[in-house]
Amino acid sequence: MPQYDAKVRAVVLLDEERVLVEEGGRVTTTRLRAVRILSREGNDEARGRVIYQTGTGKVKEMRGWIIWPAGGVRSYGKDRVMDTEVAPYDVYNDVRARAIVASDEAAAGAVFGYEAVLEDKSVFTQFEWQFQERLPVLASRFSISVPPAWRVNGILYNHPGRSPAVAGTSYTWELRDLPPIEPEAASPAVTSIAPWLAVSVVPTAGGRTGIGKTFDTWQDVARWLSELSETQTSTSDALAEKARSLVQDSKSEYDKVGAIGRYVQTVKYVSIQTGVGRGGGYRPHAAPEVFAKSYGDCKDKANLMRTMLRVVGVEAYTVAVFFGDPARVRPDWPSPQQFNHAIVAVHLKEELQVPAVGSYSHLGRFLFFDPTDEDTPPGSLPQDEEGSLGLLVSRDRGALLPMPTTPPEANRIVRHLELTLAGDGTLVGTVEERAHGHPASAYRREHQHKSAAEYRKSMESRLGRSGPGTQMRSLEVADDPDGSVRTVAEFDTPRYAQSIGRTGLLVKPNVLPIPNRMYLSEPQRKYAVVLNSQSFEETTRMRLPDGFFIDEIPGPIAVVTAFGAHSSSCRLEDVFLTCRRSLTVTAGTIPVERYEEARRFFAGANGCGEEPVLLARKRGGPPR
Repeated sequence: MPQYDAKVRAVVLLDEERVLVEEGGRVTTTRLRAVRILSREGNDEARGRVIYQTGTGKVKEMRGWIIWPAGGVRSYGKDRVMDTEVAPYDVYNDVRARAIVASDEAAAGAVFGYEAVLEDKSVFTQFEWQFQERLPVLASRFSISVPPAWRVNGILYNHPGRSPAVAGTSYTWELRDLPPIEPEAASPAVTSIAPWLAVSVVPTAGGRTGIGKTFDTWQDVARWLSELSETQTSTSDALAEKARSLVQDSKSEYDKVGAIGRYVQTVKYVSIQTGVGRGGGYRPHAAPEVFAKSYGDCKDKANLMRTMLRVVGVEAYTVAVFFGDPARVRPDWPSPQQFNHAIVAVHLKEELQVPAVGSYSHLGRFLFFDPTDEDTPPGSLPQDEEGSLGLLVSRDRGALLPMPTTPPEANRIVRHLELTLAGDGTLVGTVEERAHGHPASAYRREHQHKSAAEYRKSMESRLGRSGPGTQMRSLEVADDPDGSVRTVAEFDTPRYAQSIGRTGLLVKPNVLPIPNRMYLSEPQRKYAVVLNSQSFEETTRMRLPDGFFIDEIPGPIAVVTAFGAHSSSCRLEDVFLTCRRSLTVTAGTIPVERYEEARRFFAGANGCGEEPVLLARKRGGPPR
């Protein structure tokens, strides 16, 4: 084996999947995996798991072994195989797993391996293979065998293209010696770094009976998803009455979307997945059923919202997206398996200027909304969905669309501090923050999902960054009608200013750090830096103590780059030291070649305005 850094806890010796596709549609998958444990932290890698669908598949065989470094083998047979749930937060899910867990018996130097055989007859003839997660891999293989004259198409992502080895009707892709993928601040998601394979099997024209779905275009995928859901948009009298009552005071189409969207956000998220292997995982429950029970998963809530909007004359569609990595969906592989989430697109008739609106020349303008995210109001999208590719689910208008992205000014925090500095260095004052866009969602989420005591403790910790001994005297949090979140706190910090002899005070003009600061401390980097758009503005008014004047004040700073800008300035206004600073970050990806430039920029932004102001006592001023 190669020598790895001490942080690498384990290495995958072999990861292999062999797939056999038969004429009638039965798929037999053999999985083999072996891992060497390198440290105690790697013991958790001594486990194997095979996912199956109860309605269409079964695990025929599973067994495992530990090979001890000093010799000897321990086997794990049927008595050590557990049947477990895959989605513990679902009320019910057809998808389950068989697992062997040997973590408690593993040790550094040991090798854990397992093999399993799975039979399935799924709705798809498309397959994915993840060659790597984060651990280093010595050998990873995917092979598929198909009947004669069938076609196999494979696309390799996050790795230079490679043709499969072909033997008869078997196709094998293999990668070796993959280095570890170590976490880095603001790096792309591992799904955009680790190599993975997308495979489509196309049967002969006469062999399609009993064979799963094959998609040639995104329109094919959209049409299939639409067929699954079109019968689920029926209404009931109660549903229609509720929809009309929600919008009775609405003055515009956008008001209707907001009223119904906020209601659907209150529908409890509960997932019940049946018939997954036959496409059930993509079919929403009927809208009247979700309305009556007041719970459902993402596709149920999306379907309910578009059904209620249709009742009040607003056209809307379900949109399939991948949540967690905006770059995950690849446009050259039409497959519903690329998505893990569902949101709503409202076809707009009126002009509307909000961040979550996208315009498409061949389809018109859409307002996108995620009814599952209860902390993001209508008009905005969750940050992890911005810039991703989403599939508009429609029989005739289906298309893969880029989701809108917000400019920095839409995701801003505006902070204002009114402070009084005493001659002994004590600082007393009020800080008000107003968060918009994504920061507002984050503030709202923290406030609503923590207890009052937990939230107060969190705020005290933030204010404590002004100095030791800080006391928060009061706290007020409010949601404003424009979707922003306002936080106001009173506090005092003893000995905030540092005494310089008997006649001076050294004062840091910026009392609190910039929110969501980016730290790029590594001298070198392997992966790109991913930036989210944001902006920050701060004004600090500090009343100076009687008998003191400003002896030294730092000069203004202004830095502008292609990916952001920051500035700071201080001046004396009557008896107040007034300081202003700002930071703007533009969404984008900084390549590794420009990492040093980014590192200098964010180091400067984090320290911008940190240079102290020197106060001197006036002659004849009051004694200390």
